[in-house]
Amino acid sequence: MTLWFFEYALGLAQEIATRIGQYTREYLDNITPPFTKALFNYVQEGKYTFCTPGHMGGSGLPEKPGRLPVL
Repeated sequence: MTLWFFEYALGLAQEIATRIGQYTREYLDNITPPFTKALFNYVQEGKYTFCTPGHMGGSGLPEKPGRLPVL
């Protein structure tokens, strides 16, 4: 990952920003442990029910007897 300062020019701002973003993603990918990557991917896919009723916005609560609907 090398960015040369003499390459900076006003006309290349978008390309430079794209390269900085790419290098940042590569760096984070290299330093993030495998378990953390898997956990981030799991949450990003929306699979965060935690296996308990009431999570996911309380969608399971109104179905239980004696419980009030979640507003």
